[in-house]
Amino acid sequence: QAQITFLSQGVFLERALPKAHTYIYKLFSKYSNVKMLFHRKVSKIINQRIIFSYNDAKLHTITESEIEADVIVICVGLQPNTQVLE
Repeated sequence: QAQITFLSQGVFLERALPKAHTYIYKLFSKYSNVKMLFHRKVSKIINQRIIFSYNDAKLHTITESEIEADVIVICVGLQPNTQVLE
C-alpha cells in the first residue's frame, strides 16, 4: 500500500471555509497509510528528497527534516489543475 504524506505550511484550506480543515483532516485520518504534517515550510526539493523545517516547541528552535518521495505534487491554490493526473 502506498504511503501518502501531506506537508502543509498551515492547515488544510485555511483560507477557505472554516470547517474545511476539520472535514479533510477527519476524512484522511481514517487511512493508516496517510500522514499529515502541518505548519511545515518546504525549503528545498532535491531529486526525490523534500527538505522542510518546522518550529519545534519542545526544543524552542527551528528543526529541519526531510522525507523521500516517488511523486511530488505541489498545491498552491484553491482551483485544482488535475491535468497532470490524467
